[in-house]
Amino acid sequence: MSARARLLTLVLVSLVVVAGLSSLGFWQLRRLAWKEALIADVETRAKAPATPLADDWSTLTPEHDEYRHVTLTGAFAKGRSAYLFATPLHPRPGEDTPGFLVITPMLLADERIALVERGFIGADKAAALEKADNMAPIAPVTISGLLRFDEAARWFQPADDVADRIFYTRDVEAIAKSLGVAHAAPFILDADADAPVAGPEPGQTRINFPNNHLEYAWTWFGLAGAWVVVAAIYALSASRRSVGA
Repeated sequence: MSARARLLTLVLVSLVVVAGLSSLGFWQLRRLAWKEALIADVETRAKAPATPLADDWSTLTPEHDEYRHVTLTGAFAKGRSAYLFATPLHPRPGEDTPGFLVITPMLLADERIALVERGFIGADKAAALEKADNMAPIAPVTISGLLRFDEAARWFQPADDVADRIFYTRDVEAIAKSLGVAHAAPFILDADADAPVAGPEPGQTRINFPNNHLEYAWTWFGLAGAWVVVAAIYALSASRRSVGA
């Protein structure tokens, strides 16, 4: 292959590579705009004053209602709660060890049932909490909090222990079934920090969306620029060798 043919091949390959790397960079910029809009939307929902949840739950979707600030009024059901593995959001001195978010069915005035995440307790307090719950009087209460829907399981995550009602994934239907609740609401209400709940520490919702798209975009653009520099150096060196030959 002649020097001119090699140079032409290098140029064509470089155009394809740079175009591909640049397209990935622009794709990350589009993802950045989408993520920033999502974060702004979620913050608006979460910080808005709590309003009564609409009666029609069929219209609720994670895309439009995740972290929506609402209120529910009902009575916590006596019996069992489910436990979602977690660490405390604001650990007290000596309480940074894992425990559980307590999820308890709430019976609403229209006899529908919603699951309420009441807050965090240490793992050693679950049995005492259930005993106290069964002894507490049934009384209506209004809970404000954030709507939460199913979350995808993470890699290397332990399997849920349905028999003991211990969960590692926020799976609304599976949690409801473990409590013997049929046709529960398609969400879990995470209680606010000032919610009137007894036992657990409420206000445990984490709102954290990783947003590294700008760094990823600069990485792809940087690789494209580096390819151009290396290709240019190679072409210049080859041209000098050809002239000196």
